[in-house]
Amino acid sequence: MDNTGQIWHPSGSEPKKEGVDHLLRYMIRQIEGDAKISESVRMEVMEQIVPHSEIQAVVEAHGLQRQRQRKLNAEIGLLLGIAMHLFVGCSLVQVLWKLMRGVRLLWPGVRPATKGAVSQLRYEIGARPMVALFHRVCKPMARPDTPGAFWKGLRLMGMDGTDEAVADTAANERFFGRHAAGFGVAAFPQLKAVHLVEIGTHAVVDSGVWPIHSGEKRLGKRMLRSLEAGMLVLWDCGFHSFDLVQKALATGAHILGRLPANVKVEVIRRLDDGSTLIDLVQRDHKGHIVGQPIRLRLMSTPSTILPWRGMANAAV
Repeated sequence: MDNTGQIWHPSGSEPKKEGVDHLLRYMIRQIEGDAKISESVRMEVMEQIVPHSEIQAVVEAHGLQRQRQRKLNAEIGLLLGIAMHLFVGCSLVQVLWKLMRGVRLLWPGVRPATKGAVSQLRYEIGARPMVALFHRVCKPMARPDTPGAFWKGLRLMGMDGTDEAVADTAANERFFGRHAAGFGVAAFPQLKAVHLVEIGTHAVVDSGVWPIHSGEKRLGKRMLRSLEAGMLVLWDCGFHSFDLVQKALATGAHILGRLPANVKVEVIRRLDDGSTLIDLVQRDHKGHIVGQPIRLRLMSTPSTILPWRGMANAAV
């Protein structure tokens, strides 16, 4: 071992040049003498983003602890669910081998679990613990000095939807569906995904997937659970609806979005900076205004809307 905290070992998985020791790129970590291998597997490269304490908390909250410590446990299963997306070209057993690559030096006779054991573990864990882990660790990351992350003291967030192809299986086709056109149907099933992203860091703060023919206006409401005061949320005109604007502002966040051309607003007055103070109204099937309007600020180029409250600080 040298003074950098790295371990020199005369063997390794890569070919060794004659007369040259192989440098294993592992960090020094204290392991209890009676620890089991399943308790010692870590993914240090992700530790700052996904602390192991958060994984343990999710396992405990969902009652996934095992009385007997075997080769696999729920903590390894959650780590595997993350690592499989970092090593997309590897099978799950190969990904598991990479996770165990460091600690296996202390247990040289232990082999990774079989493909069937990995599959069974994933079924036992299910999707809910991974969703819970996502919401525990996927938070805004920008600091006040992060370039492009804030505007006039407001944290910049973006909400948008996208279509993604998924594996061509009967189950995916039944649930997600396919796009169809005059020339036929799409080659693969597709899903509709909506993401809430911190613009300055590109960190995904919230996300959801639905069948491909789902409407963005309805899907965007799911992202409201992650909005809070001090945010400025940007979205496209495909998300615009009176209900979504009303509920987004109720969270304390500000919004900035394109206003569809077919939306009729009530003009209040022209402001000195060239923008217009308007009331966004809700109409019934006869075109009559119902309920209370929402006071917004309209900028004609491009067509955008902003909540009126607090705009003295956020004026452009």
